[in-house]
Amino acid sequence: MGTSPMSKRYDSLEAFQKETLGRLKPILKAPGLILKVHNVVGGDDEWATAELKADAECVNGQSYKMSYAWVIRFEPDSQMIVQVRAYLDTNLLTRTLQDHEAPVYSAPREF
Repeated sequence: MGTSPMSKRYDSLEAFQKETLGRLKPILKAPGLILKVHNVVGGDDEWATAELKADAECVNGQSYKMSYAWVIRFEPDSQMIVQVRAYLDTNLLTRTLQDHEAPVYSAPREF
């Protein structure tokens, strides 16, 4: 689901952190990506939705103001998060990555 270079299913928290936050870390100035919760709906049962915002600056001075909606599922007994579906501005994310990451070179193909 989604159209950004990071749109995919992550099978663990570690994979998510490495492939998303780890990829953004060298692009953003310190302190990096700090998510602020603005609203939470639900949470009385297995599901909740959280509205989050980030206001960061890229190393080239470009603004990275992102809004997120996370649909979160909890394990009922432990109340641990077991699933997150993140909705965000994929256009902003894609442009930011394209502006800061070196393009991948592939050699011309011979026919």
